[in-house]
Amino acid sequence: MNLYLVVHGTAVPVEKDPEQPLSEAGIAESSRLARMLRALGGSRVSPRPRPRLVAGRAPRSSCPPSCLVDA
Repeated sequence: MNLYLVVHGTAVPVEKDPEQPLSEAGIAESSRLARMLRALGGSRVSPRPRPRLVAGRAPRSSCPPSCLVDA
């Protein structure tokens, strides 16, 4: 088994949005990562908001509801 720990994509600066959602670049980074994880066989996702947002952008086959686990 391989374990890959991943940090979320680039966020909007706090000065622009205090909630710091993913920037356009961060969304693109996350999409590339989702494709890579799908090729590797899937993923498990933290319960925190940003990882769940990224997992929601992943193709359904790479992150079924069962992969959204408390990490």
